[in-house]
Amino acid sequence: MIKGSSPYIVYCDQNSGDGDVRHDFRGNYWGTTDPAQIDAWILDGHDDPNIRAEVLYTPFATGASDLVLALTPADSVVVIPDVGGSFQYDAYLENNTAGDIIADIAIEAVLPDGTVYPVQSYPGQTIPAASAYTRTGIVQDVPPGAPAGTYTYRVTASLGDTLLVDSDEFPFEKLGVVAAAAQDKGWNLRGWERNEPRTPPASPEGFALHAAAPNPFNPTTTLSFDLPSQEAVSLCVFDLQGRLVRTLLSGEMLTQGRHEAVWNGRDDAGRQVASGTYFYRIEAGAFSQTRRAVLVK
Repeated sequence: MIKGSSPYIVYCDQNSGDGDVRHDFRGNYWGTTDPAQIDAWILDGHDDPNIRAEVLYTPFATGASDLVLALTPADSVVVIPDVGGSFQYDAYLENNTAGDIIADIAIEAVLPDGTVYPVQSYPGQTIPAASAYTRTGIVQDVPPGAPAGTYTYRVTASLGDTLLVDSDEFPFEKLGVVAAAAQDKGWNLRGWERNEPRTPPASPEGFALHAAAPNPFNPTTTLSFDLPSQEAVSLCVFDLQGRLVRTLLSGEMLTQGRHEAVWNGRDDAGRQVASGTYFYRIEAGAFSQTRRAVLVK
């Protein structure tokens, strides 16, 4: 079954006099690809055998990708230490139809025991017709009191309470549990609340690599930089001996403007690095600059 569409066609008998109007019975039903389960939901037990389903009408064109939602975590392996921390990801939304789509966005974490924790919801989000955009640098905090184990982080777009249009997810791991403190942020989320379309910031006058924030840091710090024009960018972290510790960007082509990358204090193998001083270096075209960040524990 293709995510975002269904092979089933449901006839609206009440409109049969107008030529058998057809609606696409859409959705992947919260991720299931089991044909038997889909059949069970469609054959929903009506007393009237001629009524095969309750259909929620959508003004979508027929197709497998009318609305696309995709998540890209900044790290291929996301590991949160026992004291809590955060991870970063980008979210891509695309509307391939000729009309605006008003969808409810839900963000949730599936805990190791299968319990679903509702992180945040944004009802009534308008995705304009024939549009595509990416929300970059979304940051999700994970509290120290969160149970240890493997989680699933999921974002869904739906119409109302019953019709899932699209979803995407990725796993992350929490290494242990530490008692929560008064200043803990809990499952704080930053970045989704930005409204689209955004007013673009003023174009930077030149290249710049900014100070890490926070610095010193534990467990994550944000490295930001400005590009006056589109450039292929490399951003790497080195130890005091000049050995490569982490590659955050490897020649990615980025647009003009300010960009951010989050370093979680781990090396390219996903291992936590030792406390101490590290250097992060950017190379973009003919520009290069190095600054310092201190990891404390």
